[in-house]
Amino acid sequence: MKGKIIWWVTLFISANCIARDWQTVTSNRTSLFKYNNNLLGIKIDSVSVSGTDSVFFNFKSMDDDFLSQIPIDPFSICEIDTSWIGARIIIHPNGDNLFFTEAFDSVIIKTLANLNDTWALFRFSNGNFYEATVTSFALDSVLGIPDSVKEVSLQLRDSLYNPLASILNGNRFAFSKTFGLIRTLSLRHFPNVAQDYFLSGINNPILGIQNLTASGIFDFNVGDVFQYYNEFSTLNTYQKWNIQHTILGKSFSPNNDSVIYIVDDSTWQEISWMGMSYYLVHTVDTEIHALHSIYENTFDVLPRQLGQNYSYPFCFSEQKSLSNYNNRIPKTILSGFSPPSFPPYNCYSFSFSQVIDIYCVSVLETYVEGLGKVLWENVNPYAQRICIWHMNYFRKGAEMWGTPVNLSQLVNAGENTKQQINISPNPFAEILKITNLPKPATQIFLYDETGRILLNKKIDDQVEVTLNTAGFSSGIYFVSVENESGSTHFKLVRQ
Repeated sequence: MKGKIIWWVTLFISANCIARDWQTVTSNRTSLFKYNNNLLGIKIDSVSVSGTDSVFFNFKSMDDDFLSQIPIDPFSICEIDTSWIGARIIIHPNGDNLFFTEAFDSVIIKTLANLNDTWALFRFSNGNFYEATVTSFALDSVLGIPDSVKEVSLQLRDSLYNPLASILNGNRFAFSKTFGLIRTLSLRHFPNVAQDYFLSGINNPILGIQNLTASGIFDFNVGDVFQYYNEFSTLNTYQKWNIQHTILGKSFSPNNDSVIYIVDDSTWQEISWMGMSYYLVHTVDTEIHALHSIYENTFDVLPRQLGQNYSYPFCFSEQKSLSNYNNRIPKTILSGFSPPSFPPYNCYSFSFSQVIDIYCVSVLETYVEGLGKVLWENVNPYAQRICIWHMNYFRKGAEMWGTPVNLSQLVNAGENTKQQINISPNPFAEILKITNLPKPATQIFLYDETGRILLNKKIDDQVEVTLNTAGFSSGIYFVSVENESGSTHFKLVRQ
C-alpha cells in the first residue's frame, strides 16, 4: 500500500511539472527548512512583474538579529521587510534567480546551469567573489520522491582568480526541478553565516514536516490522559498544583470551526497562603478549542511570522522539528509585546507593564502536536512573580510519555501532615462543627475566597467548637486553625 501511495504522489508531481523550468522558489506552496532542530519557512505572499522578470516577496518575519542595526531596547523584536532568504527574489527568464542580502547585495543562482558550469555567485566591492560550480546533476530522493537535483559548491577567489580561504568554501546549494531549493544558506546573512538549511516539508503536495496548526495541536481522543505540574510564587505566596485531565467526550461545533471536549479534571493543590493546605478538587469540565477564528492567528502562522494572540494583540511563534515528547512536533508562542514602534522598522517591545498587576500571565507557551499546551512560563523580575506550567505525563492509546503521578497518594500524604482536626459537614449550610482541636490555646479564622477575615475566634481549652455562618452567601471559604505548634487549613463549600 505504501508503494502505491508514493507512486500516486510521484504521478501527481510529474503531471504538474511537465515543461516546468528549474526554479529555486515557487509561489504556490509553503516550504519548511530545518537548521539544527529549528524550522523556518518560505511562503511567497506577493508577486509582481517587472518587464520580463517575476519578483517574489516572502512573508515578513520577526527577527531579533536586526536589533544590532537600530537603537532599540533589549526586549524588542522587529518585523522587517526581509526574511532569512532575503527581501525578495527576482526570477529572470534565462533561469537566473537573484536573492538579496541585508546589505542589498545580490546572490545569483543559475538554475539552468549544467554540470561543471561556473559563475560568480556573489561579488565583493574589492573584486573578490564566490565562484559557484555545478558539481553534481543526478536523480535523487527529495522528501521521499525521486527528482532531478543539482548541487552547487562554493569557492572564494580574488579578482585574479586565485583561491582564498573562507568558511564557506565547499559549502553547497542544492535545488531540484520539482521542489526548488532543498539545501541552502541564509541568503539574508550571506556570506557571513555558514549555517545550512535543509528542506523538511512542503504543503503542495503535503510531504514531510508541516506547519503545526490549531487542528493538529488540539487533536485529542476519548481516553487520552494528560498530567501537569503548575507552580506560582511571589515573595509572600507559594502555590503548586498537580493536575490530571482525562478526555471523556469529543464533538465538533455545527460549522466545524471548533472542537469541544468533555474533560474530567482532578487537581491536587498545595498552598502557602496562610500556611499550608492540601486538597483535591474533582470536576467534569467542557473545554472548547477553536480551530479557526482567534486561534488560527496564533497557531496557524508560520515560524517567526507575526500573529495575534488571544491574550495579547501581538505574538510570533518558533517551531522545531522534534520535541522531548516522543519526538512530536512542538510550536512555541511568544507574546506580551506592545504595539509597533520605531518606524519604519515595526519593532515590538516586550511590555512588563502589561503583566505587573496581573496574577500570572503567560508570555512563553509551548504547544505540541496532539498534546495541546505542554509548557508555559513567565518569570517577571518587575512583579517578582514566577509562573510555571509543564506536562509531566501523557497517555494516548498505547503511547505513553513521562511518569504518572498518583493524585490520591499526594492527598493522603498531605493529610498525614495535619493534626487530626475534623470539620463537618462539608459542604455546609449554616453551622460548622470543629472537633479534636489541639491544645494549648487555639485561634480559628474563617476567610472568604478573597482572603477577607469573616470570623476570628480564640479557643482556650476546648476541643470542640461550633461556628455559625448565618447570613453568609454560598461559595468557597477557608478555615485556619492555628496555635503555637503551627496551623492547619481547610477548604469548605457553603451551599
